[in-house]
Amino acid sequence: MKDSNNTILWIPALWWYEMINVLTGAERRKRIHHAKALKVISLFDQLDLKTDNSSGAQFSHRIYELARMYQLSAYDATYLELSIRKETELVSIDSQLMNAASICL
Repeated sequence: MKDSNNTILWIPALWWYEMINVLTGAERRKRIHHAKALKVISLFDQLDLKTDNSSGAQFSHRIYELARMYQLSAYDATYLELSIRKETELVSIDSQLMNAASICL
Protein backbone atom coordinates (compact mmCIF):
# COMPACT_ATOMS: atom_id res chain seq x y z
CA MET A 1 0.00 0.00 0.00
CA LYS A 2 1.40 3.36 -0.99
CA ASP A 3 1.07 6.33 1.31
CA SER A 4 -0.12 9.70 0.01
CA ASN A 5 3.35 10.83 -1.05
CA ASN A 6 4.05 7.51 -2.83
CA THR A 7 7.37 6.93 -1.08
CA ILE A 8 6.51 4.34 1.54
CA LEU A 9 4.94 0.96 0.95
CA TRP A 10 3.00 -0.08 4.04
CA ILE A 11 2.79 -3.82 4.62
CA PRO A 12 1.30 -5.84 7.44
CA ALA A 13 3.73 -8.03 9.40
CA LEU A 14 1.94 -10.92 7.70
CA TRP A 15 3.60 -9.93 4.39
CA TRP A 16 7.00 -11.16 5.58
CA TYR A 17 5.62 -14.61 6.38
CA GLU A 18 3.79 -14.77 3.09
CA MET A 19 6.93 -13.91 1.12
CA ILE A 20 8.92 -16.58 2.94
CA ASN A 21 6.12 -19.06 2.28
CA VAL A 22 6.25 -18.23 -1.44
CA LEU A 23 10.03 -18.68 -1.52
CA THR A 24 10.06 -21.95 0.43
CA GLY A 25 7.26 -23.31 -1.74
CA ALA A 26 9.11 -22.35 -4.91
CA GLU A 27 12.29 -23.98 -3.61
CA ARG A 28 10.45 -27.21 -2.73
CA ARG A 29 9.01 -27.30 -6.24
CA LYS A 30 12.48 -26.75 -7.70
CA ARG A 31 11.48 -23.39 -9.22
CA ILE A 32 14.19 -21.49 -7.35
CA HIS A 33 17.50 -22.48 -5.79
CA HIS A 34 18.33 -21.85 -2.14
CA ALA A 35 20.97 -19.22 -2.96
CA LYS A 36 18.54 -17.31 -5.16
CA ALA A 37 15.87 -17.35 -2.43
CA LEU A 38 18.38 -15.88 0.03
CA LYS A 39 19.23 -13.18 -2.50
CA VAL A 40 15.55 -12.29 -2.89
CA ILE A 41 15.24 -11.96 0.89
CA SER A 42 18.27 -9.65 0.89
CA LEU A 43 16.68 -7.55 -1.85
CA PHE A 44 13.74 -6.80 0.45
CA ASP A 45 16.10 -4.49 2.36
CA GLN A 46 16.35 -2.31 -0.75
CA LEU A 47 12.61 -1.71 -0.86
CA ASP A 48 11.08 1.19 1.01
CA LEU A 49 8.82 -1.00 3.16
CA LYS A 50 7.18 0.09 6.39
CA THR A 51 5.93 -2.83 8.44
CA ASP A 52 2.78 -2.31 10.47
CA ASN A 53 2.97 -4.53 13.55
CA SER A 54 -0.48 -3.73 14.89
CA SER A 55 -2.28 -6.72 16.35
CA GLY A 56 -4.69 -7.69 19.04
CA ALA A 57 -8.41 -7.99 19.57
CA GLN A 58 -9.37 -4.62 18.08
CA PHE A 59 -7.57 -5.38 14.82
CA SER A 60 -8.87 -8.95 14.77
CA HIS A 61 -12.41 -7.66 15.10
CA ARG A 62 -12.01 -5.25 12.15
CA ILE A 63 -10.29 -7.90 10.03
CA TYR A 64 -13.02 -10.41 10.82
CA GLU A 65 -15.75 -7.95 9.87
CA LEU A 66 -14.04 -7.03 6.59
CA ALA A 67 -13.46 -10.69 5.72
CA ARG A 68 -17.09 -11.45 6.44
CA MET A 69 -18.49 -8.43 4.62
CA TYR A 70 -16.46 -8.88 1.43
CA GLN A 71 -16.00 -12.67 1.55
CA LEU A 72 -12.21 -12.35 1.83
CA SER A 73 -9.70 -14.56 3.52
CA ALA A 74 -8.44 -13.22 6.82
CA TYR A 75 -5.09 -12.70 5.10
CA ASP A 76 -6.59 -10.51 2.38
CA ALA A 77 -8.75 -8.65 4.90
CA THR A 78 -5.56 -7.82 6.81
CA TYR A 79 -4.26 -5.89 3.80
CA LEU A 80 -7.59 -4.15 3.35
CA GLU A 81 -7.78 -3.16 7.03
CA LEU A 82 -4.28 -1.68 6.91
CA SER A 83 -5.07 0.25 3.74
CA ILE A 84 -8.24 1.68 5.28
CA ARG A 85 -6.54 2.55 8.58
CA LYS A 86 -3.51 4.19 6.93
CA GLU A 87 -5.64 5.80 4.21
CA THR A 88 -3.38 4.39 1.53
CA GLU A 89 -3.80 2.96 -1.92
CA LEU A 90 -4.04 -0.82 -2.00
CA VAL A 91 -2.00 -2.63 -4.64
CA SER A 92 -2.84 -6.25 -5.41
CA ILE A 93 -3.46 -8.60 -8.31
CA ASP A 94 -6.31 -10.24 -6.38
CA SER A 95 -9.52 -9.09 -8.09
CA GLN A 96 -11.81 -9.85 -5.14
CA LEU A 97 -9.57 -7.87 -2.79
CA MET A 98 -9.34 -4.97 -5.22
CA ASN A 99 -13.12 -4.97 -5.64
CA ALA A 100 -13.53 -4.70 -1.85
CA ALA A 101 -10.93 -1.90 -1.81
CA SER A 102 -12.80 0.01 -4.51
CA ILE A 103 -15.87 0.00 -2.28
CA CYS A 104 -14.04 0.87 0.97
CA LEU A 105 -11.41 3.33 -0.15
